[in-house]
Amino acid sequence: MVAIILVCHGGELELKAAFLIYSLRKNLRGNYNIYIGIPSANRFISEPSPMFISFCIKNKVEIYNFENTYLKNSETIKEGDLVSNKIFACCRSFEEEHIVFLDTDIVLLQNLDVKSLVSGTVSIKLKPANRANITQWTKIYHIVDLQMPVQRVVSSIDKLAMPPYFNSGVIVMNSQFSKKLIEDWQKYFYMLSEEKIYRPIKYPFFHRDQISLSLAICSCRMEYSILDEKFNYPVRGKKINKNSPPYLVHYHNAYSVYFERQLRKEFLEFKKQYPDFLEEAKSIWKDLFAENFVIRTRVAFSEYIRFKKYKALQYFRTIAKRVFIRYI
Repeated sequence: MVAIILVCHGGELELKAAFLIYSLRKNLRGNYNIYIGIPSANRFISEPSPMFISFCIKNKVEIYNFENTYLKNSETIKEGDLVSNKIFACCRSFEEEHIVFLDTDIVLLQNLDVKSLVSGTVSIKLKPANRANITQWTKIYHIVDLQMPVQRVVSSIDKLAMPPYFNSGVIVMNSQFSKKLIEDWQKYFYMLSEEKIYRPIKYPFFHRDQISLSLAICSCRMEYSILDEKFNYPVRGKKINKNSPPYLVHYHNAYSVYFERQLRKEFLEFKKQYPDFLEEAKSIWKDLFAENFVIRTRVAFSEYIRFKKYKALQYFRTIAKRVFIRYI
């Protein structure tokens, strides 16, 4: 049996979480339960709408509440702080043999037996991070008093060797090893959020959850295995091969859903059944999937130009890293 966990609170996550749940119920086969963790409301986030709660009940999703002590004790919100919700959502004990955590910006595109996702998971299974955007790993490991691993993995988009560093959008765990990992994951997230640690190293603050996850895996001496890319496909950096589509697609934003034909088709089917979610979403979603052709085309063209600029910047950064990257 498998526990599938995702997080939702009020706002755009409702649309994304509903889209993910819809795709799981449509395409996922086997013995599994879906759980949705809702963080206790605080000054930074609100509870999901009654519409979303009703949707979860209709789709037999078990709702549970958790407390994010990091956000509870924060005075201000900083980049990447909300991502900490996933760490605290996983604190709950689950009876299932395996736990699969999914970011809400993921969708299951085709039929999948859940056994294929969890098979071979001794302790934890993850996909390497999309990009090698952390360079000062030696300093990071030193400042948290851990010995840096000698192993290397290869980033999935820019294809650079790096110390074990994983995308946290899809995490497959053996539940018997999860408790200690989550405790250490929280501990290192707290540490990496401290100014005295952050200031001398200046790692990307948004990616603290992924950095601290790697530190926790090292601290726990967990035997990690590599998750095939078809179970966490980085569509923002790669086009989908229509002849060999992936299963779980990590789309990140509305732009990727609109411009990938299979994603767009799946979303339009979801929209047809649950139109109210789009009405409550951010304007970018409503505009990209508007009935009005002029609005849809204007916004799509604007997003296309912005994405091309982003891709060009990432390309030049990758070239620079291939020449200069050193983990010092």
